[in-house]
Amino acid sequence: MAGLTRPTLPRLRVDRFPVGTDGRRVDVALGPALDKAARLYVGSLLQEHLSVLWGEPSTPASDTLAKLFREQVREHHQTAVREARDVTAIERVQLFQLAVLKLVLDKVDEELDRERQAIADERAHRDRQVSGRGLQLHRQAALLGRYGAQVRYRTARRAVRELNRLEHTELRNLRKSVLGRSWPVAEAMLINPILQLDGIGVLRDFSENYPALLHALPVARQIGGCLFAALSPWLPETPVTGSARAVEPSHDGAGVGRREGTHGSGRFGVDHWARQLMDPRELTEDIKSWLDEPANVEALLGGDASAWPDPGPWTPGDCSALQRQLNARFGRLVTRSGLQRHVVASYALREIYPTLGLTDAEGVVFDYLAGLSDRRSLQRRLQTVDAGGAEAQGRRAKLIDEKFKAFRRQIRPRRQPMLARLARDFATLRRDLKLALQGFEALDRIRLLTDAETLDLSRTNNTLQAFCPQAQLPDRRGNLVGHAIVRVDVRGTQALVESLSTRGLNAASYFGRFLYEPMTQLLGQFDGQKVTVESGTLVLATFEYSGDGVERLAVARACALALALLGQIEAMNAECERRGLQGLETSLGIVYSDAPPTYLYEQSRRVLVSPANSLARRM
Repeated sequence: MAGLTRPTLPRLRVDRFPVGTDGRRVDVALGPALDKAARLYVGSLLQEHLSVLWGEPSTPASDTLAKLFREQVREHHQTAVREARDVTAIERVQLFQLAVLKLVLDKVDEELDRERQAIADERAHRDRQVSGRGLQLHRQAALLGRYGAQVRYRTARRAVRELNRLEHTELRNLRKSVLGRSWPVAEAMLINPILQLDGIGVLRDFSENYPALLHALPVARQIGGCLFAALSPWLPETPVTGSARAVEPSHDGAGVGRREGTHGSGRFGVDHWARQLMDPRELTEDIKSWLDEPANVEALLGGDASAWPDPGPWTPGDCSALQRQLNARFGRLVTRSGLQRHVVASYALREIYPTLGLTDAEGVVFDYLAGLSDRRSLQRRLQTVDAGGAEAQGRRAKLIDEKFKAFRRQIRPRRQPMLARLARDFATLRRDLKLALQGFEALDRIRLLTDAETLDLSRTNNTLQAFCPQAQLPDRRGNLVGHAIVRVDVRGTQALVESLSTRGLNAASYFGRFLYEPMTQLLGQFDGQKVTVESGTLVLATFEYSGDGVERLAVARACALALALLGQIEAMNAECERRGLQGLETSLGIVYSDAPPTYLYEQSRRVLVSPANSLARRM
């Protein structure tokens, strides 16, 4: 067991960030430039796939927009790494990587929804009379309704591949040199097909990543039972062992070919699959073992090399007898479960299907290859998915027979490597389901903010995690780290208002000219804000930011603001004395707090809550 690789899958630390203003998720801002670049790039990818779906010519623009997308990701990534180094918090890079992944996946859904809505709007505004464009819109809507999930997956896959190419070159090297870690988020999580599929997906997309027979959950459980029964003496002493023994292989063929109702959708579907293939404790306790590295399982069964068994991580000859024994035991269990032909059909499907010129017929061909339907049924079902007649489908069925026969001849002497490959593929699906659950949970805890009002609310409550380069930040001063309260109590306001009214003077214009308008100008000069302005009380605030570079700068500005305000009130009193009016008396308190204030919102009115305000009142 010492030769097996212990996978290093970093634990996600999104929970270390403060909850945002919605009380549930972490507020993240990636900046308008990256948001726009992602939208344009994903939109161009989607249009290319839709053009193929609708059989229309298109002018690919994704390569040009991909360059813009890479530049923005690179620039934002440098900001995230620099900030993580300054505060010694690698979880900031984790949050950035997950936020970019969420941005890409969200843009795919948004652009797809926008396309659906555009078609629906055009159909609604078009005359009810039958026309060429109306029929075209009807056809596009029908195709998008049928193949929308596949278009989503292909768009997401290309976007994530582009992101991963950048991760594999410049970004990982920068992280390694600055932070000492190449992958703060496991690469297997970032490129996880389950996240791109948003669940298990349809057979067409699923079979691009995993064997087709695993698309049926009962069959996946059968394969897992066979594999764990074969490896039972070597399983790690964790809940994995209990999980493996709970899924004993059946020998009556139960579940074979039953794919109906087993397609997971989103996080809930993945959760169901994961709990059927793993012990719940392995998921909730984040247990890691050598089973999470698919290459380990493949190596124990002899590997997939031409010279079988491949010694793998061991000295040649040391473990070959064990590898042969485990492989033979796994093969016997698979055969007794009635799944041997399904295994062969799964790998044959990958080689045969692309040569047939069919669309959306993977399940039909797989059922025939696996012996779940006869040739007549194959031809009849092919006619429902392809425009060719009975004669054309007969020729296609004959071609399938010839290619399948050739594949079986080719695979017969390589039965052991095929079983090792199946074990690795099952372990990969198992690992991806586990990582997908963690990924879904982390992505669900992130809220990407773009509108100015929500950004301002999160920023003023000091819950915003911003990864924008300095040139793109709407507020470049950094996080709010402290504030000062200036409280001025004014006595004699009512008496002065009555005196002005008696003399026929407008009290509002008098106070506005000599007090309130100058106070507003002073707030702009000393970067202050109004908290409360009443007839007898003026409460003002200055703020300190992490980017100020000078400690207690908020106090200096508060003192300067207070002096200037007192000078203005003295000038107002001098004018009152000139007119023979009674002046105002003032008392003042200044309090500093080394924490940001809390803001509450009463509709559009912002209410500052701070212990410094209460202390300033007492002073």
